[in-house]
Amino acid sequence: MVSNERSHNDRAVPRDRDELGREEWRGTLLVLTAKGVIIVVMLLFLLANIDPPGVYWPLLFISGFTLTGLVQLWMSAYRPDWMVAMALIVAIDSVALAAVISLPNPLSGFDLPPQYPYRESYFALLIVYIASVGYSYKPYMALVAGIACASAWATFALLVQWQPETIDWSALDSNGTDRAQILELVGNPYFFNSIARIVEVILIGLSGVLVAGLVWRSRRQVRRLLAAERRRQRAVEQQQFVRETFGKYVPNSIATQIIQDRGQLVPNKRQATVLFADLEGFTNLSERVSPEELLQILNLYFEAAGEIITAHGGTINQFQGDAILASFNVPIADEDHISQAVRASKALIDLVETREFEGQKLRVRIGLNTGELAAGAVGSSDRLSYTVHGNCVNIAARLEQLNKETGTRVLMTEGIADAARDAVNVKHVGEFEVRGISEPVTLYTTV
Repeated sequence: MVSNERSHNDRAVPRDRDELGREEWRGTLLVLTAKGVIIVVMLLFLLANIDPPGVYWPLLFISGFTLTGLVQLWMSAYRPDWMVAMALIVAIDSVALAAVISLPNPLSGFDLPPQYPYRESYFALLIVYIASVGYSYKPYMALVAGIACASAWATFALLVQWQPETIDWSALDSNGTDRAQILELVGNPYFFNSIARIVEVILIGLSGVLVAGLVWRSRRQVRRLLAAERRRQRAVEQQQFVRETFGKYVPNSIATQIIQDRGQLVPNKRQATVLFADLEGFTNLSERVSPEELLQILNLYFEAAGEIITAHGGTINQFQGDAILASFNVPIADEDHISQAVRASKALIDLVETREFEGQKLRVRIGLNTGELAAGAVGSSDRLSYTVHGNCVNIAARLEQLNKETGTRVLMTEGIADAARDAVNVKHVGEFEVRGISEPVTLYTTV
């Protein structure tokens, strides 16, 4: 579930990071959280099972581990580019961990030989540490951890190997050995299995390489996903820009349809309602004001009128001088297109009666007609215009002109009036001869 509010975890992410940087920050927090849990568990275990002064040796390591963790946290938040310093801290932690598990506790009170810790599988803790570093989402950190852990484990093992009392498999009789001799050798407190140490060093180093490779591969995949997301976002933004820009020249519904149809608008023929609106006295107005003022008046009027028509589901097909040709039910289907067109015409009348445009009062005449028409793109191969054609359109324009004779502001045919009675109040005007129709037409207007 997506939310506009950032989660608590996201609020902790520095805002100046890119998405991959944020993942690195989250990974660092995860590593340090795990580090803190390990410290607490170790501290409780040591305090419960080891008495002073033996507990001081591991507590010294825990203190250092805590200090380096705090430094890591500070650098991750404020100096994420300090890669060498981050790698150095990981190396210090690796060496310290290898030392505390491979060297006998000097404060334990037990006189244990230096070969003794290697009888346990403590080296596995180094592999676990390397794996935890991988959560930092930085391949170089895992690689540094692997190299440092392997080098430290190998170094401490060599120091033990070089002890004069150390014995290994070479102490066996080359002429043959029996089971008792092997058991006696292995049971010697100074026995040191150098072959096992070699295998352990290889496993530790290989763990660092594998974890680094896994993190690197994961980062590559994330980069691909982020790049794909950026491309998708750019495409959405570009499409939105095209729609908004294109919508300044053609209706937004047409722009959307063109984008969806990849530049093609399939011509269609259907029942639709046509609204033809013209400004009354525009010629006189153009003589009274400057061309700049005239264009400003028209732009303000067209913008307000366009919002009304669009809000009622209409499509503005043309601005013809001071006239507007709009259609309803094409290209976007609308079962209520007749009532919507009548409501839009009423709103246009209310607009010019209640508002001035650059200090000028306007009057508008509107003709409404419904019928079958053809809608589609017309023009040349490099310049197209979406428009509507048919006798239905011509009659709407003639009804607009007929308002001059009837003294009305809106004229509509009887079919429109019958369908729109629930939307607005209509009044019978009379029967009139309309060019393009063989018989007299009963006309209505809004009240």
